[in-house]
Amino acid sequence: MNTVVISQPMLFPWIGMFEQICLADVYVHYDDVQFSKGSFSNRVQVKSASGSKWITVPLIG
Repeated sequence: MNTVVISQPMLFPWIGMFEQICLADVYVHYDDVQFSKGSFSNRVQVKSASGSKWITVPLIG
């Protein structure tokens, strides 16, 4: 049986995604999906000295 991982693009993927890709027989980078506002496609939460901050990259299109 083959293992398939399908993932859409993210600004900074979580580390577990790389493990899934390594363990999969087939990896599909699904980049033709509808954008979800508030998802991790264009933003990431980082820790700073003053607490958690969100870094967001504006998307055009």
